Order: sequence, then structure tokens, then C-alpha cells
Amino acid sequence: MKLEQLDREVISSGAVGKVYKATVAASRKVFDMFADSTYANKEEAIARELVANGIDAQGLNGMSHVPIEVVLPTEIEPVFIVKDRGPGMSEEFVTGPFMAFTDGSTKDGSDDAIGGFGIGSKSPLSYVDQFTLRVVHDGILSVYTLFRDEGGIPSIALQAQTTTDEHSGVQVSFPVETPDIPKFVAAAQNALQYFNPLPVVENGTLTGPDYQYVGNNWAMRREAGPLGIVMGGVRYPVVTNSLSYELRSNTKINALLDYGLDLTLPIGAVPIAMSREQLQYVAKTSEVIGKAVAGVLDDVVATFSTIFDSAPSLWEAVRMLAKEAPESGSYTARGRLLAANAKYKGEKLERTVELFVNPKGKLDPTRPVTMWEDRLWVIDSLTGRRRRTVGSSSWQTLGTAKYVHPARYSRVIVDDLPQKPSSKALARIRAFVEDAKDPLDTIVLRPEDGDVDRILAVFHNPSDYVLTSSMPMPVTVKKTKNVNRPRVRMYQSDGQKQRTRWGGQELLSNLTLGENKPGVTEIEYKDQPSTGILIVMSSFEIPNVAEFHKNMASGLIDWDEIYFVNSSDGAKIKANFVDFFEEHARRLKKALAAYPDLPARIALSANQDLKPIFELWKQVGAENLKGAQLRRPFGVIGRVYEKYVASLDSQQRRLAAFIKPDLPKGIKPDELVKSFYAKQPDAALLSGVLKLERQDHLNLFIRSL
Repeated sequence: MKLEQLDREVISSGAVGKVYKATVAASRKVFDMFADSTYANKEEAIARELVANGIDAQGLNGMSHVPIEVVLPTEIEPVFIVKDRGPGMSEEFVTGPFMAFTDGSTKDGSDDAIGGFGIGSKSPLSYVDQFTLRVVHDGILSVYTLFRDEGGIPSIALQAQTTTDEHSGVQVSFPVETPDIPKFVAAAQNALQYFNPLPVVENGTLTGPDYQYVGNNWAMRREAGPLGIVMGGVRYPVVTNSLSYELRSNTKINALLDYGLDLTLPIGAVPIAMSREQLQYVAKTSEVIGKAVAGVLDDVVATFSTIFDSAPSLWEAVRMLAKEAPESGSYTARGRLLAANAKYKGEKLERTVELFVNPKGKLDPTRPVTMWEDRLWVIDSLTGRRRRTVGSSSWQTLGTAKYVHPARYSRVIVDDLPQKPSSKALARIRAFVEDAKDPLDTIVLRPEDGDVDRILAVFHNPSDYVLTSSMPMPVTVKKTKNVNRPRVRMYQSDGQKQRTRWGGQELLSNLTLGENKPGVTEIEYKDQPSTGILIVMSSFEIPNVAEFHKNMASGLIDWDEIYFVNSSDGAKIKANFVDFFEEHARRLKKALAAYPDLPARIALSANQDLKPIFELWKQVGAENLKGAQLRRPFGVIGRVYEKYVASLDSQQRRLAAFIKPDLPKGIKPDELVKSFYAKQPDAALLSGVLKLERQDHLNLFIRSL
């Protein structure tokens, strides 16, 4: 990259005598500055600089189209490698210009090369004290070690040299500490994704940036954010506030400064910092960026006329617009630009759709597609949880509203069932809305004469609609034929809503009943059962609340089996009902009888010493160990796991609160664990190092047993 030289007029105010120039000594302090202070992200900088150097080198051979090779470190081979197929370097060049910092670069006079500062080739020294340089040049293979000597000065030494028929090129490699392996893997993706062609990566994958739209020298990211400038495969984020005020206040183009765009510019178009991590914000920077943004503005805006055409209908296109530019962000430059230029099928796309709704009894014959006011309702996100109001006259209608915001509704429900009691349409809708727990409102449409297509056309054909005929018939409580039963107030709760804090946990301690309390339902007299499981409350307080919730956690009784009454009503009906605590005790006894070895199962599954070895056995898999000659410790532990722990399901674990764990006779976990680590140390060691989902690693581990 050609480095820009800034010419400044210097006026000397009467200097007397000689003028002396500053010098820089080759000292540890200076090179520590290059190694430790130049890069904010050392892992990304190393990957970026080495690959950029490789691309520049291959350009000298006319091989810019050939991908650079990158080998990512693994736990088995913790080495980072970058290899190019350039012309290589002579020994004189390696020991001379290559080792010069800042003034040794051969690229600072050309914009055909990415580099230019002469420090990127030594970037591994920011992480390690030495690395290996393998150079093939003119049929000679030379291996060098580049290191920092005892004085901290970067030095290079030739380790070996021989003739070879390998292709010319340079390979840089250095060791990576195990904890840093994920950092280098992530750094490769972050730093290398913009190079073209993408490097070929071994021991991992590398993907290009995930753009939503790509144009000529520009691309749009999926999320709004600062402008990015891509030069020579390196992306530089633009700090908007560092640009000139003139550029930032330009209403025509400032919308794109934070729109999520990346602009590709020629190498050297904008001056960069020595670290190659950010731009230099001089006058030229704002000038170049301003012209570049203005040059793509029309191209970017042109995409707005087609990107929403993929929506299946106008209703869905409006919802898509709301997702791309939410109303909450409509005052941002991105939101204003998109909303002002969006189109659907060639027509201006608004945030609302127009409906043809007639007041009841006043049909407008001039409108080809209409609907009656009373055949459209809105269930708001709160009303949908109030069972008494769903489907009643208190439903909110849109009236003669002409415009609707599709983005304000979670879905559209179309009531296509016959309007008769047996359809139970309103009960279906009520149950569906309550189960869905939609964060937004729901629109309900009732077509005339079952004409679903017609009413959907009124709403510009939403695709995310639900027919009431597809909803399950709601489950109702069992009715009694005893018309002379006592009159009581009876309730049910779903156990999730209307909860209060008890004992440091969110637990239901009282029902605080009321007609509009979510999560609590009062059962009408005609629907009350004559038998069931009963909780008799005192002033709506659940008795023995701690024991009640412990019993409910067992999963032996469901919430919909329980009926709640207050003490004044409990005396009237409890003779025909079973007490909750008595019923739970009966079911618990039956459940525990089905698992006679449950105390042993719970005790072994909870043993903290055996747990990591159990997990190891589970990871390896019993199927892979068939036929293997397992020595006693691991094999015995595996058989214990298969017999007691493997089949332990969630129901059995819930019952653990009601039993006392007890180890089976003859099994001593501490001795088994101690024996495993003593007799099979190789297996114990490899289990923490190998990725046992790989077959070669798995075979190695099994052999260690």
C-alpha cells in the first residue's frame, strides 16, 4: 500500500547553530512497543497480517486468485500456520530488508499490495517470543527461527538449508497455548472473511460475511450498524462521529453511514493506522467516504423496490417492512430511508393496509370487497387471558377503521365454523389464545356464509392465519347429573400464573381469587364435577403450602385434577371428593413400589466422584466398548452406570425428594474412583484432552483402557 506523505510548511523562528535529528535506538523498549502496543486484538492481527502478506507475495507470481492456506491449531496439534505460494525470499532479503521494522517494506510505494509498514510480517512476536519461517526460493528450502534475544531485540537465525523441488513460497508457524486455541479459531473467521479468495482452512471452516444484499462494490449487512470500508480484504469500521461535520450533516447520504453497509474501495483509497485496525481520520478520509457513499446511494435505494416483492401478499409485505425497519426505529436514518423508498409490486409500501369495512347495515355497493363491522374483533394480549370476556360483547371491534397495522398483531384467526353452539368456536378461540400467550394482539374474522377466501381478501391475504376448525375441541370438566348438589364456589388454577414469593422460590401460596385474575378460573355451577381431588382453603390460603408444592413437584397429580374451595364450602362437598394429601400419599406409595431400587439409583446418580466417570462412559457409548478388553475399574463403573443410572428418568428423579438415598451393598464409589485413576491413568488423562466424538480419538481412548 502506498503510504501517504503529508507535506507541512515548517517555519523556523531564528534557530541558532546546527539542527539535530531525533533517533530511535534498537532497544527492548522500542520492540516491546511494536509487539505489545500496536495491536488491540493480537490474534486477529496475526491472522490478518500473515494472510495479507501471503496474498501480496502471490501477486508477485501472478497467483492472486489462489487461496492462501491456513492451518488452525487443535488440542492435538496446537500450531497456527499460514502458507503462501509466492516467490519466496532469498537469504539476503530475509536477513536484510525482511528484518527491518517500518523502513524495510517493499510495498509502501504501490497500491497493488496490501502491506506497507514492514511490521506485519513480525506480528507473531506480539504473541510468542519466537516463530518459524520456512522459505522455498529458487529451489532452496531454508528454515529460520525468528526470535527475541536475551536483550529483547528481534533476531533471526538460519536453522537448516537444502535443495528441494517444492513450489516456492513462505510458511509461517508458531505454537498456540491450549486455552488460546478458541481465540485463534474465532480470530480466523473474524479477520479473514473479507479476503477474496477466501483462504483454505484446515481444522476448521471459514465463511464469507453474511450479507443480506450485495451490489456493485457494496453489500448490506443484516443488521443496522456503522459503515465499513473494505480494502484489500481488510474491513475497517468507520467511526461516524470522526467524520467531518459536513459529511455527517448531509441529509442525502447520512442515512447510509449507519445503515449496515460495507463499501469496497481500492487499496490505499483511505489512509489507515499502522496497526491496520482502523482508519486515519484526516480530511481525505471524509472526502473519499462521502464520494463513495454518494456513488452507491441510488443503487442501494433501488433494491428497496424489489426486496419486499418476495412477500406472498401485501399484508405480509407490510409485516416484513416492520421487521426490517421497526416503527420504534423510524426516526433513525436507516428507518426513514427504508420506509420512504420501500415498494411492493411497484407500489409504495406503507406501514398500514387499507380495509373496506362497512358500518353494520350500511353496505357500500361501490366497494367490490367489503366486510361488516361486527364480523371483525381484536383480542388484545391481556383480554385473551380473561376467559369471561373472550367472545362476549366486550370484544373490541375495529369499527369503521380504514387502516390497520399488520405488525401489531401476532396472527389472524378466521372463524370458519358454523355459527351454532355445537361448534364451540368461541371456546376454541379462547383456549387457543390462552395457550399461545401471544405478546401482541390477535385479530378474529368471521366470514359470511363461510367464505374464507373473501374475508382474507379484505385483509390483503395474510398467510399466517389459523382456522377455528383446525383448533382442538376444548376439554371441559365432567358435569354431574345431580341437580340437587350443594351450591358452592369452586375454582381451578394452572399453577403458573398469579404466583407469590414463598421460601425464596416463586410458589403459589394463595389464589387471591377474582373474576379477572389470570391463571385462576371459577367453575360455573352447572359445570362443577361431583367427584375429584379437593383442596379446602382457609380465606383462600392453601393449607400446608410447603408440603403441597413438594407434592406437586412429584408430578403425580396434575393441576387440572385439583379443585379448590374455601372452608365454608368444603364441608358441603368433601364427602364426595378425595383429599389432595391423601390422594398424593396413595399415588406415591404405588409409584415407589414400582421402583424398589430407587434409593440405590438416586444415591449413585448423585455421587459427585462417580459422576464424571459416568459421563465419560456415556460419551464413549456402551456400543463402542463391545468386545473391548476392559480392565476392572472402568468396566465395573460402566456396569454400575448401565444397571442403576442409565434408565433413571425424570419421573424417578422427581420422586427423590420422598426417599432416603441408599447405596447398594457391595458398591463403594470412593474405592472404584480411586482404582480407576490409579490403574487406568492414561484413560483418565486422555478423557480431558481428546474429542471422543472423533473415531480416531475414540479408538485411542479405548486402547488406553
